Amino acid sequence: VFFVGGFCALVVFFILFRNRRGEKQENFEDWELEYWPHRISYREICDATSGFSEEKVIGIGTSGKVYKGLLKGVEVAVKSINHETRHGMREFLAEISSLGRMKHRNLVGFRGWSKRKGGKLILVYDYMVNESLDKRIFECEETMLLSWEERIRVLQNVADGILYLHEGWDVEVLHRDIKACNVLLDKDMNARLGDFGLARLHHQENVADTRVIGTLGYMAPELVRIGRPSTACDVYSFGVLVLEVVCGRRPIIADQPPLIDWLFSHMENGELSCAIDERLKGQSGYNAE
Repeated sequence: VFFVGGFCALVVFFILFRNRRGEKQENFEDWELEYWPHRISYREICDATSGFSEEKVIGIGTSGKVYKGLLKGVEVAVKSINHETRHGMREFLAEISSLGRMKHRNLVGFRGWSKRKGGKLILVYDYMVNESLDKRIFECEETMLLSWEERIRVLQNVADGILYLHEGWDVEVLHRDIKACNVLLDKDMNARLGDFGLARLHHQENVADTRVIGTLGYMAPELVRIGRPSTACDVYSFGVLVLEVVCGRRPIIADQPPLIDWLFSHMENGELSCAIDERLKGQSGYNAE
Protein backbone atom coordinates (compact mmCIF):
# COMPACT_ATOMS: atom_id res chain seq x y z
CA VAL A 1 0.00 0.00 0.00
CA PHE A 2 2.85 2.35 0.88
CA PHE A 3 4.53 1.64 -2.44
CA VAL A 4 1.36 2.17 -4.51
CA GLY A 5 0.51 5.38 -2.61
CA GLY A 6 4.02 6.75 -3.15
CA PHE A 7 3.90 5.88 -6.83
CA CYS A 8 0.52 7.63 -7.30
CA ALA A 9 1.80 10.73 -5.52
CA LEU A 10 4.83 10.78 -7.81
CA VAL A 11 2.61 10.53 -10.92
CA VAL A 12 0.37 13.37 -9.72
CA PHE A 13 3.42 15.53 -8.98
CA PHE A 14 4.84 14.83 -12.44
CA ILE A 15 1.57 15.76 -14.19
CA LEU A 16 1.24 19.01 -12.23
CA PHE A 17 4.87 19.90 -12.91
CA ARG A 18 4.51 19.18 -16.60
CA ASN A 19 1.31 21.23 -16.88
CA ARG A 20 2.82 24.21 -15.08
CA ARG A 21 5.93 23.99 -17.21
CA GLY A 22 3.78 23.78 -20.35
CA GLU A 23 1.82 26.85 -19.32
CA LYS A 24 5.01 28.85 -19.05
CA GLN A 25 6.25 27.70 -22.44
CA GLU A 26 3.08 27.61 -24.56
CA ASN A 27 -0.47 28.75 -23.93
CA PHE A 28 -2.39 27.33 -26.84
CA GLU A 29 -5.75 28.85 -27.62
CA ASP A 30 -8.74 26.62 -28.45
CA TRP A 31 -8.79 27.60 -32.11
CA GLU A 32 -5.15 26.60 -32.52
CA LEU A 33 -5.90 23.00 -31.60
CA GLU A 34 -8.51 22.85 -34.35
CA TYR A 35 -5.98 23.75 -37.01
CA TRP A 36 -2.25 23.18 -36.61
CA PRO A 37 -0.77 23.99 -33.19
CA HIS A 38 2.82 24.50 -34.23
CA ARG A 39 3.79 27.62 -32.40
CA ILE A 40 7.55 28.10 -31.97
CA SER A 41 8.73 30.03 -28.95
CA TYR A 42 10.01 33.53 -29.57
CA ARG A 43 13.16 32.72 -27.64
CA GLU A 44 13.99 29.85 -30.00
CA ILE A 45 13.52 32.08 -33.04
CA CYS A 46 15.52 34.87 -31.45
CA ASP A 47 18.39 32.47 -30.76
CA ALA A 48 18.15 31.05 -34.27
CA THR A 49 18.63 34.50 -35.82
CA SER A 50 21.25 35.77 -33.34
CA GLY A 51 18.73 38.21 -31.89
CA PHE A 52 17.38 39.20 -35.32
CA SER A 53 20.81 40.46 -36.28
CA GLU A 54 21.07 42.72 -39.32
CA GLU A 55 23.81 40.42 -40.55
CA LYS A 56 21.17 37.69 -40.88
CA VAL A 57 18.85 39.73 -43.14
CA ILE A 58 18.39 38.05 -46.53
CA GLY A 59 15.43 40.06 -47.79
CA ILE A 60 13.23 43.08 -47.13
CA GLY A 61 9.57 43.19 -48.18
CA THR A 62 6.58 45.45 -47.63
CA SER A 63 5.61 43.56 -44.46
CA GLY A 64 9.04 43.35 -42.87
CA LYS A 65 12.44 41.71 -43.03
CA VAL A 66 13.39 38.11 -43.73
CA TYR A 67 16.22 36.56 -41.73
CA LYS A 68 18.30 33.46 -42.21
CA GLY A 69 18.37 31.33 -39.09
CA LEU A 70 19.50 28.01 -37.67
CA LEU A 71 16.70 26.29 -35.76
CA LYS A 72 17.57 22.97 -34.09
CA GLY A 73 20.36 22.41 -36.58
CA VAL A 74 18.23 23.19 -39.65
CA GLU A 75 18.55 26.32 -41.80
CA VAL A 76 15.33 28.34 -41.90
CA ALA A 77 13.98 31.62 -43.26
CA VAL A 78 12.25 33.81 -40.64
CA LYS A 79 9.79 36.45 -41.78
CA SER A 80 8.07 39.11 -39.65
CA ILE A 81 4.58 40.35 -40.50
CA ASN A 82 2.53 43.10 -38.87
CA HIS A 83 -1.19 42.48 -38.42
CA GLU A 84 -3.58 45.21 -37.33
CA THR A 85 -6.48 43.69 -35.39
CA ARG A 86 -6.86 40.89 -32.87
CA HIS A 87 -9.70 39.33 -34.88
CA GLY A 88 -7.67 39.60 -38.06
CA MET A 89 -4.72 38.02 -36.29
CA ARG A 90 -6.79 35.02 -35.23
CA GLU A 91 -8.25 34.57 -38.71
CA PHE A 92 -4.86 34.95 -40.31
CA LEU A 93 -3.19 32.45 -38.00
CA ALA A 94 -5.97 29.92 -38.49
CA GLU A 95 -5.48 30.09 -42.23
CA ILE A 96 -1.69 30.12 -42.19
CA SER A 97 -1.81 27.11 -39.86
CA SER A 98 -4.06 25.26 -42.29
CA LEU A 99 -1.73 26.14 -45.14
CA GLY A 100 1.09 24.73 -43.04
CA ARG A 101 -0.39 21.27 -43.37
CA MET A 102 -0.01 21.27 -47.15
CA LYS A 103 2.92 19.28 -48.48
CA HIS A 104 4.13 19.47 -52.05
CA ARG A 105 7.56 19.33 -53.68
CA ASN A 106 6.94 22.70 -55.35
CA LEU A 107 5.77 24.64 -52.28
CA VAL A 108 8.15 26.10 -49.70
CA GLY A 109 7.76 24.16 -46.46
CA PHE A 110 6.11 26.09 -43.61
CA ARG A 111 7.57 25.10 -40.23
CA GLY A 112 5.64 27.22 -37.76
CA TRP A 113 5.04 30.64 -36.28
CA SER A 114 5.39 32.84 -33.26
CA LYS A 115 3.26 35.75 -32.08
CA ARG A 116 4.46 38.86 -30.27
CA LYS A 117 2.55 41.63 -28.52
CA GLY A 118 1.59 44.56 -30.71
CA GLY A 119 0.27 42.47 -33.60
CA LYS A 120 3.59 41.13 -34.88
CA LEU A 121 3.69 37.67 -36.42
CA ILE A 122 6.83 35.69 -37.11
CA LEU A 123 6.62 32.95 -39.74
CA VAL A 124 9.27 30.26 -40.15
CA TYR A 125 9.87 28.56 -43.51
CA ASP A 126 12.40 26.15 -44.97
CA TYR A 127 15.47 28.01 -46.18
CA MET A 128 16.06 27.91 -49.93
CA VAL A 129 19.79 27.81 -50.66
CA ASN A 130 19.61 29.34 -54.15
CA GLU A 131 17.32 32.20 -53.08
CA SER A 132 14.65 33.65 -55.36
CA LEU A 133 14.00 33.35 -59.08
CA ASP A 134 14.27 37.08 -59.74
CA LYS A 135 17.82 37.10 -58.42
CA ARG A 136 18.76 34.48 -61.04
CA ILE A 137 17.29 36.59 -63.82
CA PHE A 138 17.75 40.24 -62.85
CA GLU A 139 20.34 40.44 -60.08
CA CYS A 140 23.16 38.04 -60.87
CA GLU A 141 26.39 37.68 -62.77
CA GLU A 142 26.38 36.14 -66.24
CA THR A 143 27.64 32.80 -64.92
CA MET A 144 24.68 32.54 -62.52
CA LEU A 145 22.05 33.40 -65.11
CA LEU A 146 19.42 30.70 -65.69
CA SER A 147 19.56 29.04 -69.10
CA TRP A 148 16.51 28.56 -71.33
CA GLU A 149 16.12 24.92 -70.21
CA GLU A 150 16.40 25.91 -66.54
CA ARG A 151 13.81 28.63 -66.95
CA ILE A 152 11.32 26.26 -68.56
CA ARG A 153 11.84 23.70 -65.78
CA VAL A 154 11.32 26.38 -63.13
CA LEU A 155 8.06 27.48 -64.76
CA GLN A 156 6.88 23.86 -64.92
CA ASN A 157 7.63 23.50 -61.20
CA VAL A 158 5.64 26.63 -60.39
CA ALA A 159 2.73 25.42 -62.52
CA ASP A 160 2.69 22.13 -60.57
CA GLY A 161 2.63 24.04 -57.29
CA ILE A 162 -0.26 26.25 -58.43
CA LEU A 163 -2.23 23.23 -59.65
CA TYR A 164 -1.84 21.64 -56.21
CA LEU A 165 -3.11 24.79 -54.51
CA HIS A 166 -6.13 25.02 -56.79
CA GLU A 167 -7.09 21.35 -57.16
CA GLY A 168 -4.89 19.07 -55.11
CA TRP A 169 -5.91 19.77 -51.52
CA ASP A 170 -9.03 19.60 -49.34
CA VAL A 171 -10.12 23.11 -50.28
CA GLU A 172 -9.29 25.56 -53.04
CA VAL A 173 -6.36 27.82 -52.12
CA LEU A 174 -5.65 31.14 -53.80
CA HIS A 175 -2.07 32.35 -53.55
CA ARG A 176 -2.83 35.92 -54.74
CA ASP A 177 0.77 37.08 -55.06
CA ILE A 178 2.52 34.93 -57.67
CA LYS A 179 5.65 36.72 -58.88
CA ALA A 180 9.35 36.08 -59.47
CA CYS A 181 10.54 37.08 -55.99
CA ASN A 182 8.05 34.62 -54.43
CA VAL A 183 9.50 31.70 -56.36
CA LEU A 184 12.38 30.15 -54.41
CA LEU A 185 15.06 27.72 -55.63
CA ASP A 186 16.24 24.81 -53.49
CA LYS A 187 19.67 23.19 -53.48
CA ASP A 188 18.82 21.18 -56.62
CA MET A 189 17.49 24.28 -58.41
CA ASN A 190 13.92 23.03 -58.15
CA ALA A 191 11.41 25.88 -57.90
CA ARG A 192 9.11 26.20 -54.89
CA LEU A 193 6.30 28.71 -54.63
CA GLY A 194 6.53 30.58 -51.34
CA ASP A 195 5.27 33.51 -49.28
CA PHE A 196 1.70 32.61 -48.36
CA GLY A 197 1.20 35.86 -46.45
CA LEU A 198 -1.68 36.82 -48.75
CA ALA A 199 -3.05 33.34 -49.47
CA ARG A 200 -6.62 32.47 -48.60
CA LEU A 201 -8.59 29.24 -48.32
CA HIS A 202 -11.74 29.41 -50.44
CA HIS A 203 -14.55 26.99 -49.66
CA GLN A 204 -17.01 26.87 -52.52
CA GLU A 205 -19.91 27.94 -50.31
CA ASN A 206 -18.09 30.93 -48.83
CA VAL A 207 -18.37 34.49 -50.09
CA ALA A 208 -15.19 35.59 -51.85
CA ASP A 209 -12.84 38.07 -50.23
CA THR A 210 -13.38 41.36 -52.04
CA ARG A 211 -10.20 43.15 -50.94
CA VAL A 212 -7.92 43.97 -53.87
CA ILE A 213 -4.62 42.42 -52.88
CA GLY A 214 -1.59 41.65 -55.00
CA THR A 215 1.31 43.28 -56.81
CA LEU A 216 0.95 45.82 -59.61
CA GLY A 217 1.81 44.34 -62.97
CA TYR A 218 0.73 40.84 -61.93
CA MET A 219 -2.93 41.48 -61.08
CA ALA A 220 -5.63 40.37 -63.50
CA PRO A 221 -7.76 43.21 -64.97
CA GLU A 222 -10.99 41.73 -63.57
CA LEU A 223 -9.47 41.66 -60.08
CA VAL A 224 -8.80 45.41 -60.24
CA ARG A 225 -12.25 46.03 -61.73
CA ILE A 226 -14.50 43.98 -59.43
CA GLY A 227 -12.16 43.08 -56.57
CA ARG A 228 -13.05 39.38 -56.54
CA PRO A 229 -10.07 36.97 -56.51
CA SER A 230 -10.29 33.59 -58.22
CA THR A 231 -8.10 30.78 -59.49
CA ALA A 232 -8.17 32.56 -62.87
CA CYS A 233 -6.47 35.57 -61.24
CA ASP A 234 -3.66 33.30 -60.03
CA VAL A 235 -3.33 31.86 -63.53
CA TYR A 236 -3.13 35.37 -64.99
CA SER A 237 -0.31 36.21 -62.56
CA PHE A 238 1.45 33.00 -63.60
CA GLY A 239 1.12 34.09 -67.23
CA VAL A 240 2.84 37.38 -66.43
CA LEU A 241 5.55 35.39 -64.61
CA VAL A 242 6.08 33.27 -67.73
CA LEU A 243 6.55 36.40 -69.86
CA GLU A 244 8.84 37.93 -67.25
CA VAL A 245 11.08 34.84 -67.16
CA VAL A 246 11.20 34.43 -70.95
CA CYS A 247 11.73 38.12 -71.73
CA GLY A 248 14.06 38.93 -68.81
CA ARG A 249 12.03 42.07 -68.23
CA ARG A 250 10.03 43.13 -65.16
CA PRO A 251 6.27 43.72 -65.60
CA ILE A 252 6.56 47.41 -64.76
CA ILE A 253 9.60 49.61 -65.39
CA ALA A 254 9.63 53.35 -64.78
CA ASP A 255 9.23 55.49 -67.93
CA GLN A 256 8.71 52.39 -70.12
CA PRO A 257 5.57 50.66 -71.40
CA PRO A 258 4.28 47.75 -69.28
CA LEU A 259 5.62 44.31 -70.21
CA ILE A 260 2.38 43.12 -71.82
CA ASP A 261 1.96 46.27 -73.94
CA TRP A 262 5.61 46.05 -74.97
CA LEU A 263 5.16 42.42 -75.95
CA PHE A 264 2.01 43.13 -78.00
CA SER A 265 3.89 45.80 -79.95
CA HIS A 266 6.49 43.18 -80.95
CA MET A 267 3.71 40.79 -81.97
CA GLU A 268 2.01 43.42 -84.13
CA ASN A 269 5.32 44.12 -85.88
CA GLY A 270 5.99 40.42 -86.47
CA GLU A 271 9.06 40.59 -84.22
CA LEU A 272 8.04 38.32 -81.36
CA SER A 273 11.48 36.69 -81.11
CA CYS A 274 12.93 40.12 -80.35
CA ALA A 275 11.15 40.00 -76.98
CA ILE A 276 13.23 37.06 -75.75
CA ASP A 277 15.88 37.90 -73.14
CA GLU A 278 18.88 39.10 -75.15
CA ARG A 279 21.27 37.39 -72.74
CA LEU A 280 19.84 33.99 -73.69
CA LYS A 281 20.76 34.53 -77.32
CA GLY A 282 24.42 34.42 -76.44
CA GLN A 283 24.19 31.00 -74.82
CA SER A 284 25.00 27.78 -76.61
CA GLY A 285 21.97 25.83 -77.76
CA TYR A 286 19.82 28.92 -78.26
CA ASN A 287 17.05 28.30 -80.77
CA ALA A 288 15.03 31.30 -81.99
CA GLU A 289 12.05 29.15 -82.92
